[in-house]
Amino acid sequence: MLQWSLGAPASAGALEAFHTSEVWVRVESYQALLGSIAISMLILCLLAFICMLLFTRSVILSIVVVLCTCGVIITLAFFTTTVMKWKLGLIEVIASIYFVGYALDYSLHIVYKYASNEALTHEEAPDMKNLSAANRVRRTNFAMKTMGTATMGSAITTAGSSIFLVFCTLTIFVKLGAMCFIVTFASILFAMIPLGAGLTVFGPLYPGRCRALEPYYPDLSECKRAYGFSSAPAGSDADALLAGQGK
Repeated sequence: MLQWSLGAPASAGALEAFHTSEVWVRVESYQALLGSIAISMLILCLLAFICMLLFTRSVILSIVVVLCTCGVIITLAFFTTTVMKWKLGLIEVIASIYFVGYALDYSLHIVYKYASNEALTHEEAPDMKNLSAANRVRRTNFAMKTMGTATMGSAITTAGSSIFLVFCTLTIFVKLGAMCFIVTFASILFAMIPLGAGLTVFGPLYPGRCRALEPYYPDLSECKRAYGFSSAPAGSDADALLAGQGK
């Protein structure tokens, strides 16, 4: 028998021979799937950032929503590859791109209500000496009270519906149901716990800055009154907050 060795010259009759295998097709398909899912996730995060920036005019809130979305994406990747030990295929890629839309839905609604000025007119100011902390708590409470129940109900119905798919016979329905459940669970978890805690600690005091309200409140005292600082004496923390906070 002929002995094959790496780098040995080919015979004259094998100059036009080439190697074929299904492995090459699978490798190329796998690389294409990885590239498509990475590009899709980047586009999703970029669109989420742009939309939040348009609605809230706050870079901090936009970044917070993107971070929550990335957290859900990482949770989904860990679940599919480590917990379930599924190989990345066409079903997993399509489902990931499709279901990750839920990843930003709940956080987006909570953050949008946090940035709403209704929080400073409908929510009572807490009895706190630190005006910065009081403002953040006031906005966070309003966001959780107005959107918390709705988002929790939406998550329960979505997750409850996806459970029935897990017990199907076809593998595609089992994977779709499991991925939908874990995305919904992770999304509501990030929106209710880390997001709420983060907004309370480092949320922007005045999303869009107080300068945006100057055409409507020419007098600084009127701006203070609108933000619930009517009882604050001159030269207090309210002046410093209105002047330099709310990025």
